[in-house]
Amino acid sequence: MTYQFSATIEKIGINPFLFVPENILKSIFEQARKDKGPIPIKGEVNGKTLVKYQGDWWL
Repeated sequence: MTYQFSATIEKIGINPFLFVPENILKSIFEQARKDKGPIPIKGEVNGKTLVKYQGDWWL
């Protein structure tokens, strides 16, 4: 499945991240059949992982 959204890339220290919209997260969680731990993804940020950090899901 393909998702598109716009987001501002932010930084914590030297680490860039962006917030993933809730509706996209819900669909990813359903497809992955989990809502915690790393969830491998592919996209414009190739080879990165969806992770939960400080209570939010980020790329």
